[in-house]
Amino acid sequence: MNIKELAKNGHPYHAKNHTMKKLSIITLLFSFILTSCNLNQPLDYYNQAVGAGNSSLTFFEMENRIERLESGMNLDTVNLVHRVSQRIGYNESSLAKLNTPLGNEDSDALIKSSIAYLQFDIKMAKDPQIQKVLEIVGDASTFEELGTNLSPYNEFLDSVYEEKEELYTNYDFEVVQFAKKHDIKIETY
Repeated sequence: MNIKELAKNGHPYHAKNHTMKKLSIITLLFSFILTSCNLNQPLDYYNQAVGAGNSSLTFFEMENRIERLESGMNLDTVNLVHRVSQRIGYNESSLAKLNTPLGNEDSDALIKSSIAYLQFDIKMAKDPQIQKVLEIVGDASTFEELGTNLSPYNEFLDSVYEEKEELYTNYDFEVVQFAKKHDIKIETY
């Protein structure tokens, strides 16, 4: 086939390629539509919110150790500041992901309560006074020693726990309401 025939009739594979391109574009578009329909279902929002709440472990580490000391267990010292600090990057990454699904009226209250709760946990993990408290709790070998060493922080801890309780209560309420609304079974371990 010479140049003039190609110009007049096109390349013999041209029609096939054009049809294949159309088919590929249609397939791609159809796949995109199907995929986008499956994103951000209620269970996805719920899992993101619960995952964020489960990542808020700054106080869990401290409370767990206090409970063990109170029960009379003999514990070795532990660097709670280091343990808590190791999760800050992960929690900040989780927080960034939580901002993505905002804009859905149905799930915004749930996501916003998760964001607030996780932001608080990150803020507390970085707070110098909380780090000092974590250090005291990690170094204590008896419950009595812990009580003595924490006494200067009692007022501060009361205000911190008041804020934590308020945020957690709102978070828990939103999780439960969202789960009920969407028939999601809440599992606790």
